[in-house]
Amino acid sequence: MAGMTSFSSTRLMLRGLLLGLRPFDGLYGQDAFAYYNYALELRTSLLENGTIPAFFWPIGFPLHLVFAFSVLGVSPQAAQWVNVIAGALVAPLTFALTREVLIERDGPHARSAALVAGLSVAVGGGAEKTTIDKPKKLLTVAGVIGNVRYSNPHIFFDITAKNGTTWTVETEGILVARSKGLTEQVLKDGATATLSGWVSREKSAELGLKSITIGGRSISMRGTAR
Repeated sequence: MAGMTSFSSTRLMLRGLLLGLRPFDGLYGQDAFAYYNYALELRTSLLENGTIPAFFWPIGFPLHLVFAFSVLGVSPQAAQWVNVIAGALVAPLTFALTREVLIERDGPHARSAALVAGLSVAVGGGAEKTTIDKPKKLLTVAGVIGNVRYSNPHIFFDITAKNGTTWTVETEGILVARSKGLTEQVLKDGATATLSGWVSREKSAELGLKSITIGGRSISMRGTAR
């Protein structure tokens, strides 16, 4: 029990340090907005005794957000605290799961292996980073589409401009993109398009798609940076 508490404390301190060095400045990424907006919808439905709305992913995390909203108020900061605390619990859970799996196979070494696994997550897991877009750097690119790939739940593709520069573009989720008209028949290798998107903060040749004109039609993806 003491070991699990130590893992949680270590990871919580590391995540707190990272937040101190790089303060939370808003939601980025379609996943973040999808979870947050669904949590708001779920909260409203529960308060009104309505039915639980459908969602693409399991609703465990949004339920935790709803609880946080009731305690801390409705805000992205409340959601961030849920993320920080949940992340801190990953290390002790890794320790407990590893020990449980190995204790029957290799009893004498199960605890040592569990300690190594838990410590690795507690220390190394705090170094995670996410590629997010620069909210104020919006770029327009015209060129040829290529390397279209569906990496659930997102769509990625490349666009090569006339000057030879190739950008990797990320759309919204597959189902959302299709519902807006960006289908396999429209978004395909060899098609020409003009698009606008936010430049990634950490990958200079990556864009988060804002809108695209392709196949004779204009399609709007999102109104804010990821």
